Amino acid sequence: MGKCDLCREETGVLGREHPECKEAAGRIRELVRLELQTAGASDGFGTRYEQARTAGTHKVIDVTPALEEWKRAVDKALEDGILSAEEERRATEVATAAGINQGNAGASWFKLVKAGVLRDVTEGKIPERMKIEGVTANLMKKERSVWFFNGVQFFEERTSRSFAGVSHGLSIRIAKGLYYRPSMFRGSPIETTKLVHADNGGLLITSHHLYFLGARKSFRIPYRKIVAFEPFKDGIGVQRDAMSAKPQIFKLDDAWFAYNLVSNLAAVGAD
Repeated sequence: MGKCDLCREETGVLGREHPECKEAAGRIRELVRLELQTAGASDGFGTRYEQARTAGTHKVIDVTPALEEWKRAVDKALEDGILSAEEERRATEVATAAGINQGNAGASWFKLVKAGVLRDVTEGKIPERMKIEGVTANLMKKERSVWFFNGVQFFEERTSRSFAGVSHGLSIRIAKGLYYRPSMFRGSPIETTKLVHADNGGLLITSHHLYFLGARKSFRIPYRKIVAFEPFKDGIGVQRDAMSAKPQIFKLDDAWFAYNLVSNLAAVGAD
């Protein structure tokens, strides 16, 4: 005896889905698709959704069909990289009515939130969409947390120095019992720059600073002290405004989002 993929009740010899459940799932997908495509206010979606997911007197369709259609709609809305306020409103209302949340939507949920965060920043607003808990940072007065990246690898650019010269093999007596060979005089210094993995930790993005919170070192960088951001496929680079400052690289899980977020927050001009 199997169980229906949609209502989780026994199907007997009918296969993996009850016919009425399959029909109800189709109605749900169409209802969600139309709701997410329709501009303007839409009343009574929750009621229509509950009616559509009831396939019979005892069979109720789970969230799967609505979730699958919702994910497709979110991906389509983000094809141009921009999420309008209307698209976000419809997606949020459908999610609330259908029981779609961070737990079952996974990456699609965070795509929606990140798109809303970027829209806020580009409109000159400081986003407050992410609840950040368990992160210890001494924020300034009126400073607000925006996003937190966990599992960040921090790299620094360091310069090593060596010397090149010629050994003459001749000993010159410079004091009784002490000889200093010319071969010990080494030539001009040669500097080699390389990227060094310095620490692992988290990167807190706020309205005013970048905070790196690592196992061995922690620091903050004011946006006003950053002269350039550099995007990489797997991270972002920061160049501070100082003659001796070396580039600092943060490897993280969503470089595109991180670069757009920090560069736009810096452009907001918060002091």
